[in-house]
Amino acid sequence: MLKKLKFNYNLKYGDVFIGVAILAVIVFALIFKSFVYKNEFENSMERLEQVVEQQTTVINEIFDDIENYIIMTSEFISRDNNINEICENLNIYAKRQDFKEIAFVDTTGIGVNNNGTVVDLTEKDYFLKSLNGDICIDTEKNSDKYCDVDVIISVPVIDQSENIKGVLAARFQLYYINFFKDINITNEDVKITISNGNKDIIYDSEKFDINMAGRFENKIDYDIKYIEPSSGDIVIDNLNSQKSGILEYKLGGERKFAYYMPLGINTWNIFVIVPETYITNQMEIINYAVIKLIVCTILSALLLFALIIYIINNTNKKIMNTNRELKISEETFRISAEHGQKTIFDYYPDENIINVIVSNCFYGMPKLIYDVPESFFTKNIIDESYRSTVFEAFDKIKLKEKRVSFSVKCNDCNNKSIWANFDIMNVFDENGNVIKSIGVIEDVTEKKNAEEMYIKEKNLKEAMTGDNMIIVEVDMNTGEFKIDATMNVEINSLKLLHNSFESFCDTIYNKYIFEEDIKIAKYIVESDNELRNIELRARFVKNGVEDYRWISVIKNIIKNPVYGINKSFFYVKDIDKAKRQAILLKYNAEIDILTGIFNRATVEKKITEYMSEEHKSAVVMIIDVDKFKFVNDTYGHSVGDEILKISASRIKNEFRKNDIVGRLGGDEFIVLIDGIKDMSVVSRKAENLSSPYVYKVDDIEIELTLSIGIAKFPYDGNGYNEIYKKADEALYLSKNGGRGKYNFYRQM
Repeated sequence: MLKKLKFNYNLKYGDVFIGVAILAVIVFALIFKSFVYKNEFENSMERLEQVVEQQTTVINEIFDDIENYIIMTSEFISRDNNINEICENLNIYAKRQDFKEIAFVDTTGIGVNNNGTVVDLTEKDYFLKSLNGDICIDTEKNSDKYCDVDVIISVPVIDQSENIKGVLAARFQLYYINFFKDINITNEDVKITISNGNKDIIYDSEKFDINMAGRFENKIDYDIKYIEPSSGDIVIDNLNSQKSGILEYKLGGERKFAYYMPLGINTWNIFVIVPETYITNQMEIINYAVIKLIVCTILSALLLFALIIYIINNTNKKIMNTNRELKISEETFRISAEHGQKTIFDYYPDENIINVIVSNCFYGMPKLIYDVPESFFTKNIIDESYRSTVFEAFDKIKLKEKRVSFSVKCNDCNNKSIWANFDIMNVFDENGNVIKSIGVIEDVTEKKNAEEMYIKEKNLKEAMTGDNMIIVEVDMNTGEFKIDATMNVEINSLKLLHNSFESFCDTIYNKYIFEEDIKIAKYIVESDNELRNIELRARFVKNGVEDYRWISVIKNIIKNPVYGINKSFFYVKDIDKAKRQAILLKYNAEIDILTGIFNRATVEKKITEYMSEEHKSAVVMIIDVDKFKFVNDTYGHSVGDEILKISASRIKNEFRKNDIVGRLGGDEFIVLIDGIKDMSVVSRKAENLSSPYVYKVDDIEIELTLSIGIAKFPYDGNGYNEIYKKADEALYLSKNGGRGKYNFYRQM
């Protein structure tokens, strides 16, 4: 071919070679550009998904705080019997949280709000639900105006006899809640919208019609052009099914992306909308690099390959630096959104310097602080008694611990004593090196005071009004004791058999305390410190069968400064019903209802915690039921559910109790095998599980297989996300290899 070109166009071999080389470089540059475009687009979409998940976490924490505040308020309201006192207190509680209205109604649904106005909630669903003991979150549209929607949180008000006295309902708009004021101010291009189950917009970060939502069952109808004609229908179906996804559309000629997902509150959904520039923020750098590459190639063919290497290295360096800064920016955005009205600072461990970036509380800190943490005490910023706590925390940050939190007493600019909570996090690059440390300070003085007041009041109430109460008064000087156990004749009769408190306790340990709890029972009796809310299991025999009940023990010590301890009081209360309910709630929160194994959130948390411990080795399996969609489509979801149950049982029975087994969702399961050194054991287990198995459901017999992907920790990765990705890649190979197979990410 070179001879033909030379003959037809009278070219030299060198000219043809240079021309071909230039053409090859141009083609290479275009391919390089296309590859980087695609890679950067995928990375940006992952970052957008992370932003939505972070916002979802923040909003759920905000609602938890508001819900806890209303619950605490209901406990105070339950003690007020005078309507004027109730109105006055409601007004105070409403102002503290910027509530639009807070109302208390009795069991008939009639009551008053914080303005003293009579309200009628008899026809409201949330009133009826709370009257049955539920905590209810609901929305109510005021008019046809955009975003004119109120959020209502209602809780039952329970009196001292554990009866429902009425319902406390707080009404507010999300814009006016203190926690929401700075939730998404970090990046002005990012827009956040929240819709309820009726597809009404209840929160919009721009507070006006931004034409983003598309058509949701004709409730919202805006002029929007989807990139794909079926996108609008897909969004509607996903929202109705509480699924997440990404919507790509054009608005006014501008390309936009909206990531939506369930919020976890009722049937609410959150949208995070960004322009195309957010997704393609690295493209200008890439375009510049490609153009520069081509121009330099044309001008100097002799330096072609050297220029290519230089530009590629230069481009990669710019991208890495930009991604590095972007990671810091995203981490700062996440922390700002999470912490709201708080002081944020950068900490440089090598220089022992703090630089305050945002100061929204704790105004006693200078802009720059040197010689940290020693200067906290030389400048009288933190009380001297917390020296060891502060030094230990900063030492952990220097040792690259991911996150450290501590609360200390401080002095603000007016030399007033306050409580401050420090939360310091290390930001790491892809190689595990610390980029910088970010700290957050929150003034928690009011929270501390409120907690102390609430705990004291609650403990006093429990001590004075508790059911099945036993009170033991002990003179610690003489060992004499008194018992007040009106409801328990057996305990009273024990007093007659013992002359000293010590011998009385020995009988209690041996006869009434659950064997595993005797140690903690002895500790509370023998300790000189005041201990509260210690929970034990008490043994008892009913109808000839031994069982146990949960009890709480509060110890109160009265000390004499001259003679030491004088009196100790022990308040014992039956908490069996509440404790068993709490244990059941914790179990239900961690377990996948269908299969009885850990759900996705719990199994990811447990595996992440396992991998954060030092000197650990493990194997992670991703397991998928082959042809599960075919089973669902052919036999129905009820048969599919039974297949999942049987598969979960097979997987769980194959492993030990200390291994972690969970369901990630759909037909996908995950297993962490603890402390495996012999990979042949793993292969044997994978072989057993992947072999064909006959599932019998009613009169149906189906032979199915499992495909498995395996990755080794820490050999294939240092964290959960990395190990999961490697195991998933191995699973992909198993699926493509004919199903019913297993593959290691790296072969043994």
